[in-house]
Amino acid sequence: MKYLAPLANRFVDLSLRGGVFTKKELCGITREVLRTFTPVSFRNDEHYEKHGYLLSIDNPLGYMCGVAAIAGADQSINVSLFTDLMQAINIQISGVTTKQLLIIIKNMVNGLSCINGHPVWAYNKDWNRKTYSIVNQYGEILEYFIIENQSSKFIEYNQTINEIVQMPSLSSLREQIYIKSELSDMPPATIVKKMKLIRVVDSVKLTTGHSCDDRGHSILNTIKPVFSLQVLRKPYYFNVIIEKTYIEAFDCFLKHLIGDNASIVFLKQLLAYHGKHLTNIPVILYVIGIGGSGKSHLAYMIEKLFGSNTTSRPSVAQIANKFNDYLYNTSVLILAETGDSSATAREGIKAVLKSITGERTIDIESKGLPIRCNMEIFALPVLISNEAWYNSDVNDRRLFCIAPKKTMNNSNGINIFENEHHCRIIDVIMEGIKKGIIAKHLTKYCPKELPEVPQTEAREQLIKSQLFGKKSNHINIIKELMENGHYIQLFNLMDKYNVELFFKRMDSSLPLNYFYQNELKELALRMGATNNKGFALPWLRSRASNIPNKTHPLVEQLGQMRWKALIKIPYFSWSERNRKEPNLRIV
Repeated sequence: MKYLAPLANRFVDLSLRGGVFTKKELCGITREVLRTFTPVSFRNDEHYEKHGYLLSIDNPLGYMCGVAAIAGADQSINVSLFTDLMQAINIQISGVTTKQLLIIIKNMVNGLSCINGHPVWAYNKDWNRKTYSIVNQYGEILEYFIIENQSSKFIEYNQTINEIVQMPSLSSLREQIYIKSELSDMPPATIVKKMKLIRVVDSVKLTTGHSCDDRGHSILNTIKPVFSLQVLRKPYYFNVIIEKTYIEAFDCFLKHLIGDNASIVFLKQLLAYHGKHLTNIPVILYVIGIGGSGKSHLAYMIEKLFGSNTTSRPSVAQIANKFNDYLYNTSVLILAETGDSSATAREGIKAVLKSITGERTIDIESKGLPIRCNMEIFALPVLISNEAWYNSDVNDRRLFCIAPKKTMNNSNGINIFENEHHCRIIDVIMEGIKKGIIAKHLTKYCPKELPEVPQTEAREQLIKSQLFGKKSNHINIIKELMENGHYIQLFNLMDKYNVELFFKRMDSSLPLNYFYQNELKELALRMGATNNKGFALPWLRSRASNIPNKTHPLVEQLGQMRWKALIKIPYFSWSERNRKEPNLRIV
């Protein structure tokens, strides 16, 4: 049995409640309503037989009484919907007078309209427990439909979206339809065969409501992006007036948080580019700073800019397990206060960040669902921490580091971001985001291609702290620098810890089989080791002495090295000591 409430609701939304519909939807649903509610006695009309509906009625009173009988006999149509539906149809056909219409409605809902002595009115408040219906853009009532992700969910759409049951296969779906619909007079295979299926998605990247996918199949998108994200994606659709108050407040906050103008511009470019394209970006926004500096405010602003419904804030425990459904349909991934987590948890966080910045698709797994779905990911990771724990490779260009150095309160404990009316600038910014003004401002910075991540002072300090920190594993640092050919960093370490013999040998003509073995051991000791034991490792011996021939990889690396190119490597300037170009000879 098909219930008519979903169709009636959409038609009333179109006609009376100011619902937003495309021209195709308007024509399709209007035709379907007039076809469905046309009384049997009027269906012999030539226009009805040709087009399936009537607009010009010779007997409007008889027509509207027939419409009332069809609508009143449907268990899903309540008094309010019945009244609105009758009014909307009457407007479409230019039917009876208002007084006549009120009499028809009153007689029906009060049980005075009868057939063979039985009232026609049949509304049942529990009607939707037995069926699951939807109306597509053509006005068709679709009793059942499947959500995407390999038919893993079976949901109801009746003004709101409700998940009913989860199932792993189509055979289970057949059983659920058979049980839930209580259509015991029809075998499950027949029910499934007669079903009309529509692909239901919840994607922030698609148009809300009905549309078509790349293959022309009808889809229904159930997510509506927040207004600011709509402005970021299609700024030319919205006439948002820029107000200086909101932009000045936003710039003031960013100046406090970041300071560097180039970094402020890049942050705006990053947010605008991500908002427009919602695609995988190899950038990690890493905000490191003291407590109370505004890190969380920035994360909250980004969340509201892209929408809380597409922002994920997983806990460390969630990241530690294998289930990663927090990445599903996520535009922003916020990882807050990760500095206090364990070493194992940090490795898990690094693995997640590596996957979402390096891969376009990822397998999504959810607890309780036996199905693994491979889906596109487009989450912008935002990492918030009080301490710099994220160990990054020197050449890793994904990290965009921001390190606020001041709190938001002055020495008297008064928030520096309050004006004379005690209006917090943060609140002004949030209001600007809600109105779409901040989003409109950001669109001016949207580049065609995202530029390279700027190497900020915070980034430089992060790398130096990893190389020179007291808690570092010094042998591993030296090993990593040598294996990756980062000799300029190695030279800086020698310079920092004043291993003078190292530089003397650089100008000597000694063969490479005397390659600084003792100096490397001395360097490791000066970087914090407590004793001599354990530093004559087999690895050091194999790399630093007894090189059998000149085809050894280390020989080739040194032979290809150009000093003028090395001094251009970021973060480690050679200008601190005006040395001559070392003479790296291979003998």
